[in-house]
Amino acid sequence: MRMLHLSDLHFGSDPNATTETQRMNLLNQLLKLPELETVDVVLVTGDVAWHCSDEGYAQATEWFNKLRGKVRSSAKFVGCCGNHDVNQNKCKELQYISSVEKIRETLKLEELDNLQGRFEKYISFCKENCFEQLALKDVKNYLVGSMDITIDNMNLRFCVFNSAWYALKGGEEDKGHLWLGRNFYDMLDMERTSEKQTYVITVMHHPKEWLNENEMQTEGDNYNKSLFELISADSHFCFTGHTHGNIQPPNLYHNHMLTFSSGATYAETTYHHNFSFYDLDKEENTITRIPFESVDQKEWKRYDESCFLIDVQNGANGSVSRNATEKSKTEETIDANVWNGSRSTRFYETLEKIGVQLIRVSNHDFSVNKTVIWPVVPRNTLTTIHLAQLELMAILCRDFGWSVNAIISNCGSHPQSEDQVSAFEQKIHQYCRYVGIEKFECSSLDSYFKPEHVLAADVLGSFIRFSSLTNVPKLRNIKIKRYASDKQQKNIRASSSGLHTPAFANGCCQDGCPSTKSAEWAETHSISW
Repeated sequence: MRMLHLSDLHFGSDPNATTETQRMNLLNQLLKLPELETVDVVLVTGDVAWHCSDEGYAQATEWFNKLRGKVRSSAKFVGCCGNHDVNQNKCKELQYISSVEKIRETLKLEELDNLQGRFEKYISFCKENCFEQLALKDVKNYLVGSMDITIDNMNLRFCVFNSAWYALKGGEEDKGHLWLGRNFYDMLDMERTSEKQTYVITVMHHPKEWLNENEMQTEGDNYNKSLFELISADSHFCFTGHTHGNIQPPNLYHNHMLTFSSGATYAETTYHHNFSFYDLDKEENTITRIPFESVDQKEWKRYDESCFLIDVQNGANGSVSRNATEKSKTEETIDANVWNGSRSTRFYETLEKIGVQLIRVSNHDFSVNKTVIWPVVPRNTLTTIHLAQLELMAILCRDFGWSVNAIISNCGSHPQSEDQVSAFEQKIHQYCRYVGIEKFECSSLDSYFKPEHVLAADVLGSFIRFSSLTNVPKLRNIKIKRYASDKQQKNIRASSSGLHTPAFANGCCQDGCPSTKSAEWAETHSISW
C-alpha cells in the first residue's frame, strides 16, 4: 500500500503572476512522477489555501483534479484542516481558552455545527474534491473523526484531529493555545485491533509543541495519562504539517507512535519544499518513507529511503535502513530504543559542531543504554538552560534508550523550602512527559549525605578528597566572570574556616547532613580526613 503525504500547499499565496507561474511549474513537475501511479491514499495535512481565500481553493481544486488522474482510480483522499483553512473574519470575536473546563464545554459534538462555521470554505473544498468523510459517532463531517480503509487486505484506521479550532491568529501567536479536544478523542474508536491487523494513523496539522500544555499533561485525578499520551499509545503513526522545514527524521513518542512531520509542499520561492511517499508492507510489517525535496524551484529530487519496523500491537519500533536505493535496500535491524552506529556517529559529530563539550564520551556511548545524571538547581520556573538540557536529554532517551536521574540541589548556603523544591520537581516531571522522556527518576541532593544512604560514605569521601586540592591561594585566583567580586570574597572567607571548601564551610546540608560538624560525622562513619 502506497500513501502520498502532502501538506501546506498554500494555494493563492502568490503576490504576482511570476511567482504563481513558478509555483504551478513545480507542482506540475510533481504530477509527472512515476511513483504516483501506485498511490492508494493521498493524505493532506492542512493549509490547502492561503488565508482561506476563494482564489486559493479554486486553484487547489484545479490542481487536485489533475492529481486524481495520476493516482490509482480507487485512491482515497484524506485530509485535516490547518490554520490557513480557518476563516479569520469569523474569529474576530473569539479569544484563546486556557481552562480545561471551558474547552470541554466548547469542543464537543453538540457544538460541532457552530464550530464548522469558520471552516465552511475548507469543508466545501473537501466535498468538491471527494475527500473522505469522517465519522464522529454517527455524525459525518470533514473536521474531526475516524474512517476505515481496507487496501489489499490491509486495514487502516485514520483518526483525524483538528488542531486549528483556536488558530485565531493564524501564525506564531497561536503556539501554546491550540486544542485537539478530549471530548472528541473519547468518541473516536482508536483501539488497536490486532486480530484484524489494523494500523491506526493519527492525522493533524500542528505538531504537538503547538498544543496547550493542558493536553500535554494529566488533566487531574480522573485521568492517568495526558491526551497526547493517550493518542500516542493508541496510534502506530502520526502525520503532521505546518513546520515548513526541510526533510526531518521521524520522532517516536512514548515508545509507540512514529510521527512524520512534513515540510511545506509549497510555501514560497525561498523555502526547501518537500513531500513524501510511504509504502506500508503488511508481510514485512514495515513502513518505508520515500522523500522528495526541491531546493531550486525547478525540479524534485528523490532522497534516500528510510524504513521502519512496525509492531502491530505495540507500535513502531525502530529503523531498518537509512541508505536505500530505488531497487534495493540494505536492511540493518536495530532495537526500538537504540540507533545504529552511523546515526550515533552523526549525532556525536553534530554535538561537537554546535560546541557541546563531550568529556570522556565517545560516539559508541550513544549506542549503549546509559543514564544521564542531571544535577539541577531549583528555580521558580524552568529556565531556558533547563529546557535546552531537557531537549538534549529527550533525544538521548527517545532515540538511544537512555534514562535520566535528576539530582535536585535542595541544600547549601541558600536552601529552598520543601514546597519550592516539590513544585520545581513537578515542573520537571511534567516537561519530561511533554518531550517524551519516560525513564526518569528524581532525587534530592541532601539524601546522599544522610547516614542511611548507601552512597553517603562515598559521597563525603569524594568531597573531602576534592577539598584537599583546594586552598586559599587558589580561591584568590578565581577568574570566572559570573562570580561578582563580593561572591569571590565570600568564598575566600569561607575557605579560612578550616574546612577549605565553600560548600562545607557554609553548611552543605541541614538536618544531620555534613556541615560544621562534618569531621565528627566523618569520624563516626570511618572516614579519615
